[in-house]
Amino acid sequence: MVRRVIEPELVAYLDKKLEKNGLFHHAVANNLPRIALVQVAQALVGIKEATGRNDGKFIKLIQETVGGASGEPYCAAGMMTCLAYVELKMKIKSVIVASELARDIWTKTPISMRVKSIPGPGAMAVWADVASNGKLKITGHTEMVISADDKQIHCVGFNTSGT
Repeated sequence: MVRRVIEPELVAYLDKKLEKNGLFHHAVANNLPRIALVQVAQALVGIKEATGRNDGKFIKLIQETVGGASGEPYCAAGMMTCLAYVELKMKIKSVIVASELARDIWTKTPISMRVKSIPGPGAMAVWADVASNGKLKITGHTEMVISADDKQIHCVGFNTSGT
């Protein structure tokens, strides 16, 4: 069974990045985990791969949150890192399944936690990859929702091109 375990070096990095973030500290003090999640995701914006092959010091630390780091895609590991940090700081445990696979996050998380229309800030948007025959693949992608309405969704993601 996969668990979320954030590396101490990544905790120290996030502590420093969020040290003066009043909204994050307000969210922690007032038990508002989704607001905290958005602040953590935004604090991780700007981390870059070393060679463009899912690698680099902080990419490896992010990948290790839910398993070993071996150059695999890390969109889901990024979301798990955000969750692990908020769980640690708020002393809570999320029911969202720990996984390196975006599709597992969707299919193995309790149905009551899934938003099927317009997600709020702090929700994890999950996309499924579709094969040429129209069937769903095991792969997918996930990002942290910053804002959404019935026409647009604004997210922070990991393992993206930045667009």
